[in-house]
Amino acid sequence: MNFAKRALRSVTRQKGKTIILFAILFVLGNLIAGATSIQQATGNVEKETKRKLGATATAEIDYEKYADKLNSSEVDVKPLKVDTIKKIGELKYVKYYDYSFPGNFMTEKLKSVPEEQPEGEEVINSVGGDMPSNFFFVRGIGSEKFLPVQQKEISLKSGRVFTAEELEKGKDVAVVSAKFAELNNLSVGKQMIIDNTLMLGSDGGEKKTNDIPVEIVGIFEPAKLETNKKSKEQDFNQMMQMNEQNNTFYMPNNSVKAHVTKMMEQFQEANKAAGAAAPGSMEDYYVPTFVLNSPDEVEAFKQEAKPLLPKYYAIMASTDQYDSIGGSLKTLNKISGYVVIIAVASTVLIVSLLVLLFTRDRKKELGIYLSIGEKRTKIIGQVILEILTISAVALILSLITGNFIGSGVSDVLLRSDLLEQQKSLNDFGYTLSQAWQRTTLTSEEVQKAYKITFSSTYILSFLTIGLGTVLLSAILPLVYILRLNPKKIML
Repeated sequence: MNFAKRALRSVTRQKGKTIILFAILFVLGNLIAGATSIQQATGNVEKETKRKLGATATAEIDYEKYADKLNSSEVDVKPLKVDTIKKIGELKYVKYYDYSFPGNFMTEKLKSVPEEQPEGEEVINSVGGDMPSNFFFVRGIGSEKFLPVQQKEISLKSGRVFTAEELEKGKDVAVVSAKFAELNNLSVGKQMIIDNTLMLGSDGGEKKTNDIPVEIVGIFEPAKLETNKKSKEQDFNQMMQMNEQNNTFYMPNNSVKAHVTKMMEQFQEANKAAGAAAPGSMEDYYVPTFVLNSPDEVEAFKQEAKPLLPKYYAIMASTDQYDSIGGSLKTLNKISGYVVIIAVASTVLIVSLLVLLFTRDRKKELGIYLSIGEKRTKIIGQVILEILTISAVALILSLITGNFIGSGVSDVLLRSDLLEQQKSLNDFGYTLSQAWQRTTLTSEEVQKAYKITFSSTYILSFLTIGLGTVLLSAILPLVYILRLNPKKIML
């Protein structure tokens, strides 16, 4: 009888030992299967979510890390210089980049687009007294690529973007929203007069108007944002972004810089005692945007860009949203990794000792095989086949049950944690410092993306880990068989 048939008969005849080994492998297999399925699911969620968030980054002051120091008047935070932005933009991870000089205008004649509110919300008008009632954001552009279009924040409805000459010379040209153009009866090629109104003096009682003639070269439509009916807070934040875009002018950096500098000079001249910042403090204030080749390169980009940044600055990336809201998934992934390690170590230890014990009980049987001339390799093959036969059945069953266990446990853990994190994010709300990052992320989206399935990757990973662990467990019994002396056994 060959060793394969002996192995199968040994499994069926020694039912007690077979059941014990099967039960141990089934329990430990469930732990490995559940943990492996969780690792696969969390890894897929992170990869897919970061792909949707895109690979966009900026450099800004790290208020969270240096909050205490920045509140001190002794700290001198230097603005981000154009040379620094260009050095970072030359890193191999950057696909293309731009930097924007921000500003704003307040007008009386030029009408701003009224704010839209989610259904059931009231419009709150905070402007009162003699203050100009129309507020506009101004976003400087430094590259012909025109990043807002490239990043699909907006789509060009008519006209064109800026030429190299307009950008270099800082000509007064603008790309405006379609709603703004319609409200003010403007079109491509027309000239609009921005009656930029300043409230000067220590009490803001002196009004000064600067008329800025600007040619409209393009009209855009803001990107449509998907609303989340389950979250009113998220709908409100998205509506805020839409309202901001409707009242945003895109102009060349040098043009925005010239007008902002003039405004600062007028403020300083009107009220020197107010301690207004000197014009020079605004000249170098740029907000950079770096578009990377892939979300997978974000961390490497951060590491290489960090030494180039001034003190108190940090790289903020679009994928940081996942890092803040996906904390539960990361914790779950880490825990599942520990479970796999512990389960594998336990399997190796328990199965090794158990099989060694069973092998010692069969010492005379193995001695007889050796005494009649059976090769040790065939005896070793018989023992391995016995272990693998029992293991295969146990692992295949635990592959199914462990998947359900992993799904149930992770769902319970994630539901409470993600809801709590979403509440804290909703309380925080939308801020203008996040304007460069237009993709939003909610806990519902993360939870929806989290799915444990019977994928080929999961099955292959589990069987590789499971069978590899079992084979590793067979080393100790095999060493025992190699040291068997049939003469001593049969005496």
